[in-house]
Amino acid sequence: MRCPAASSRCSAETPPGAGGEIQLTDAIEALRAREGVDAYRMRGKTFDCGHQLGYLEAILAYGRRHARYGEGFRELLTRYAAEA
Repeated sequence: MRCPAASSRCSAETPPGAGGEIQLTDAIEALRAREGVDAYRMRGKTFDCGHQLGYLEAILAYGRRHARYGEGFRELLTRYAAEA
C-alpha cells in the first residue's frame, strides 16, 4: 500500500479508536475529507492481518496454494489436523 506523507500526519493526529489503537481507516477517512484519496477495490479473498488469527489465516491460504511449497504445506496441515 502506498501512503502519502499526509497519511502519516493524519495518523499522528487521529485519536485512538477500536481497542485503544490508532486505526489506519480513521486516518484515511480524515485524509479523504481533507484532500481526497485514491482507492482500489480488491478482488478475491482479503484477510485482516491486523489480528493474529487473520494473519494466520492468510498464511494458511497462501501456503496451501504456493507453487513450490504448497504440497508439503498441505501435508503439514493434514498431519497437524490429525493430532488435534
